Amino acid sequence: MITVCKAKIRDVKHILPLWRKMMDFHQEMIEEYRPELHSFFVTKKDGEQISSKIIERQIRSKNGTILIAKDNNRIIGYTNLAINEYPPLFNIERIGKIIALFVDEEYRGKNASSLLFQESRKWFKQKNIKHIMLNVLPDNKHAKEIYKHWGFSCFVEDMRLTL
Repeated sequence: MITVCKAKIRDVKHILPLWRKMMDFHQEMIEEYRPELHSFFVTKKDGEQISSKIIERQIRSKNGTILIAKDNNRIIGYTNLAINEYPPLFNIERIGKIIALFVDEEYRGKNASSLLFQESRKWFKQKNIKHIMLNVLPDNKHAKEIYKHWGFSCFVEDMRLTL
């Protein structure tokens, strides 16, 4: 049975392999569909160590968290959540951001991402956040379908250029 809970510092070493799989998945997608944007997705040599520190910081943060999906005691997915200040020009003061949401390939289609999202919504509501955003690669059609099913809609298209 898949369950979702807040990550603890001891979970970081089990989240990192999923982070690596997520990075590899996105790298492959960029190489296949958007090779001109490859330079935007090259991680530093110590990228995993940096990511480990970021995950630890999110676990300890009052304006962020990491939620993990478990099958028994095995971590099979995670989401990284944050609360950001919104530009002061607008009525919205703070916005929730799903920085990452990833489920191990063998657990896709088994409701793990939906469970992570449901718990993410609860966490944001507890923090009085009424608006949530996320970024998704334009060619990640499966993820886009899931996000639309959850009620997300396209707001801005991010365009890039390497000089």
